[in-house]
Amino acid sequence: MAGEDFVQVRLTEAGRELCGEGTYRVIRGHHDFEFRRDEIQRVTKAFDWHKVLATEIRDGKPMFEIVEPTAEQPSAKAAKKKELTYSEESNS
Repeated sequence: MAGEDFVQVRLTEAGRELCGEGTYRVIRGHHDFEFRRDEIQRVTKAFDWHKVLATEIRDGKPMFEIVEPTAEQPSAKAAKKKELTYSEESNS
């Protein structure tokens, strides 16, 4: 995960319990995040994760956690490569 500009984030067990069947929303300035119970989102590591989501704590428990990319959730590098490949094919 070192060197990645983006991370995959989801609600922790405590966050999922708090949101129930609805959504958990975080608003900080111009940044607005809304997570469903089992949703994984790709966010920036430097700001979205470190400054916003990682600091979201309720009753002493973190609400979000970083998860490793899986085949269903590609890493930022894989996503970028896919975008470039698609872009190159579109220009042909």
